[in-house]
Amino acid sequence: MILNIILIFAIMFAALQVQGKYKLASPITIITLTMLVKYIYPGFMGFVDIAVFSEEMLVFIVILVLVDAFILRLEEVKENWISLAYLAGVTVALSVLMGVTVANTIFAEYNLSVGALIALFAMCMATDPVSVVAVFQQFKLPHKLKFFAEGESLFNDAVAVIMFNAFGLFMMTGGVVTVAYAISATTQILIGSTIIGIGVGVTGIALMKLAKDVKSELLLVLLIAYTAFFLAEHTHMFGGTSPLSGLLAEIIAVLTATAIIHKSIERDKKRININKEAIIENVSNDTKRKNKTAYNLVNRFMSDITDENRHKEVGEFLGVIALLVNGVLFVSLANIINLDNMLLYWKEILSMFVVTTIIRALMMSKFAFFSNKSNKMVDINLRWFAVLLFAGIKGGLSIVMLHMMAIAAPEFRHLVMFEAIVTGVILLSVFIYVPMLMIIIGSNKEKFEKEYEAEKAAYLSY
Repeated sequence: MILNIILIFAIMFAALQVQGKYKLASPITIITLTMLVKYIYPGFMGFVDIAVFSEEMLVFIVILVLVDAFILRLEEVKENWISLAYLAGVTVALSVLMGVTVANTIFAEYNLSVGALIALFAMCMATDPVSVVAVFQQFKLPHKLKFFAEGESLFNDAVAVIMFNAFGLFMMTGGVVTVAYAISATTQILIGSTIIGIGVGVTGIALMKLAKDVKSELLLVLLIAYTAFFLAEHTHMFGGTSPLSGLLAEIIAVLTATAIIHKSIERDKKRININKEAIIENVSNDTKRKNKTAYNLVNRFMSDITDENRHKEVGEFLGVIALLVNGVLFVSLANIINLDNMLLYWKEILSMFVVTTIIRALMMSKFAFFSNKSNKMVDINLRWFAVLLFAGIKGGLSIVMLHMMAIAAPEFRHLVMFEAIVTGVILLSVFIYVPMLMIIIGSNKEKFEKEYEAEKAAYLSY
């Protein structure tokens, strides 16, 4: 066990050095070195099988989603909600449906059910924000572009799991999807997950007033994320067997908590910077409003939660945790790859990768078209389009869904093929999308940096 840990840390360290010196994203190096170590030392991570990995990954996904949601600003989400709704909601749903319509050509000989096809495409359309962030960290990119790519990856996961659970697995286990069911299920999941997320986020902030140090605040942030996820995953729709969305509830909980924290920090800054005359006037105004109970309650609730430095330190600690989790994730992923099965189903893997790439390109083209036509959305040029296209890197969440399928439908006779396809698509996306992303950004480095500086200057002037 100790040797396994030493090897994991050595692989992660080597990957970071390669990333820093040669600008090669760490997931590529981690997977390559793990497969090399596995070949030399077959006992490496021998205790990890797909079931263990899925349980481990489910724990890790919560942390990775937390870290990405922690840096999002609710104001930006509200400002760009139309773009995010299309990127992460409409795009995933249409991609899965489009995939199902063309799947009979690819998988005609297997006679797969609609439910199985929905589940397969949901697994292969789920993206991985970790790899995207690993690439973006090496360049100066416009904040808005990073926001769209990282935000899409974050919400994309929640939507993909909803499609997988509420529709794919539901149909595979005998459920019948009607228009009424689709509307009811989607509405219940969105509203139910949002209510749980807001409730947990507000409760967490109330408790955060008790936290007086970084460690306590860090633990409370983790508690908020895991509690929201757990409650949603163990709350089922009325009259249904599908759970609410744990990932969506977690994202909402973290966004709620951080939004209140940011408001509190801004209020504290204003309180420190105002002069004596303003203080006197504020006291006078407060006196006039002393009978407004609701105002006073909100005012007290949103003040003295944390301070800016402590909040930044919590973010830095979460970043370190995410780095470790990311390393173990890709080491584990590389360890469970079954090359024999992947060679057996290489045509299906390649076909699925090509089809999902084409579908994503079509969806991103539609997004760019509508975005450029709308005054409420940001213009998407060709460079931004290319970045958003290849930011669709797949990750460990797909493996988690694969394990969920094995539990919910153990009699499914094409499970081995699905396992090969999903792991194969993940590998191809990492080894093709990541280099393409690096080439696109690297070849347009000066243009992206100019956009970055212009955006920064506009923000400062504002």
